[in-house]
Amino acid sequence: MTRSLLPSLSDSVVQQSLSAQYTFGEADLIIQHSFEQSYAHILPCKKSSWKSMDSRIAIDCMQQTRDHIMTQNITVPWWFQTLLRDILAGGGGVYAPWHHFYTTKPPFHFCTVGKVATTEWRKVFCKLNAQDCVDDSSSCRRNCSWKTTQKMPAKAPWAVFVRDPLERLLSGFLDKCYNPRTRKNQGHCEPNVVFNPKKSLMNAKNKTYANLLDSLDIEGQEKAMFGAYVDVLPLKWNVHF
Repeated sequence: MTRSLLPSLSDSVVQQSLSAQYTFGEADLIIQHSFEQSYAHILPCKKSSWKSMDSRIAIDCMQQTRDHIMTQNITVPWWFQTLLRDILAGGGGVYAPWHHFYTTKPPFHFCTVGKVATTEWRKVFCKLNAQDCVDDSSSCRRNCSWKTTQKMPAKAPWAVFVRDPLERLLSGFLDKCYNPRTRKNQGHCEPNVVFNPKKSLMNAKNKTYANLLDSLDIEGQEKAMFGAYVDVLPLKWNVHF
């Protein structure tokens, strides 16, 4: 739960409520402490119509948080500073249509997170919104509508599923980086000097990078890719979404 979702409750009330329902283990306390130092500082977006949300609005939203942290001299972890910096620089993944599904059967919004069963949840919403594809084919994509064309109730609840972060990290490697075709087509994996080496790949001094995998056997290449993935991907903002 974020402070933005609980504007009427003080921290102590929230903590007492959580403590009464759940006994925190060591891992839970680590996660809670990390959250309080990072995501808890994100300010709520000043936008009433989520259906008209787009990347520009989301970027402005995150800019408010970054400005707030800087002007108030709030100390946050380095990785969270990097996340805010890269979100504002890139922006495309802050909010995108494939992150937001909604339906009226029953009414609720769903926030999808990459490598957290997004493909399966897409199928669920396509089934729930199947009737929307009968009368208005323009609302469909491949005969599937992730977003209902019906009017959403103003107080429709929001939901999100999360996944064990280490399991998600491994799943991301196997799905996005290990398969050479997916790795090349989707371009999620960095650094390119390991995952997508090319003869024209140049460094900051306009010198060609050496292919770091040429001298390795298959097992060595796999180890090098996984090592690079573990080292680099946690530094990329989109691993948090």
